[in-house]
Amino acid sequence: MIDAIPETLVLGYSRGYADRLAHEFSDPADWRGRRVHILGGSPPKQLNAIRQLTRPTLTDEPPADIVGVDWNGLHRGAQFGEFWTADGWDDSGRDADHVTVRKTVRHSLARVREFWRAHGIWPETTPQNEGLNVEYEGPSPADLEDAACTECGTNVWRTRRGPYVAEYDIGAICGYCSYGCYFSHRHRNNLEEIAGEQSVYLPPA
Repeated sequence: MIDAIPETLVLGYSRGYADRLAHEFSDPADWRGRRVHILGGSPPKQLNAIRQLTRPTLTDEPPADIVGVDWNGLHRGAQFGEFWTADGWDDSGRDADHVTVRKTVRHSLARVREFWRAHGIWPETTPQNEGLNVEYEGPSPADLEDAACTECGTNVWRTRRGPYVAEYDIGAICGYCSYGCYFSHRHRNNLEEIAGEQSVYLPPA
């Protein structure tokens, strides 16, 4: 199955909550010599997968080239006021008014970085160091999956100006029929945009 995938493509090694995890349909040897991205799983689980795919073998098989990892658990935990640590989840900031989902995720990311560095796994350079700058472009009406205004339910496409769109640090992109609905929904729910004003699309006047 894996051999049928061109070697020019990065393989996704499922380790989180996928319907089928990689170890359920393959052996570690199947992934060796390939570029691999670890899909999901906490850092300790990802570390275990990395070790399985890269440690020396008696048959001298080439290690997998681990090109990246991801995990949405940090965001999920942050919505409940919890941040990740190597010793488990910490909810000490849950009742603090000034702690937002975005700040909690950033705190978790700092702990994740500490974890990987402690195990000697952290890139010496970043894409930015290598001149690969990725610019955030902000949301647009094309990103909306629902025509209903998030605040009042009005069809955002039938208004005179068209939809207002905001992308929040909780991972949601919301559409509104007016600036008033955007403002009300944002403040009533204490939401914070990912990148300030850049995360808000205002339709042409």
